[in-house]
Amino acid sequence: MRLSSHKWLIYPATIYVNTMRSIPLVMVILWFFLLIPFITGRPLGAEWSALITFTVFEAAYYSEIMRAGIQSVSRGQVSSG
Repeated sequence: MRLSSHKWLIYPATIYVNTMRSIPLVMVILWFFLLIPFITGRPLGAEWSALITFTVFEAAYYSEIMRAGIQSVSRGQVSSG
C-alpha cells in the first residue's frame, strides 16, 4: 500500500507501519492483552493475545522489508523482465 499512487492508501499504511515500528513489542503485547478484553468484555487469553500481537507487529516490519526490496530494483531491470 505504501507504493501505491493513491494517497488514501499510502497514509493509513504509513501510520500503521510507523506506529508499530516505534512502539516496543512488550508494550504492544501488554496493551493488547489488557485493552482488548476491556473493550470487548471477553478475555482473549495470553496465547491468542501474543499470537495476534506478534502477527500484527511483525507484519509492519516485513512490509518495510518487502517495500525496500521492491524499491531497490531499478526501472531498467523491471522493464527488461
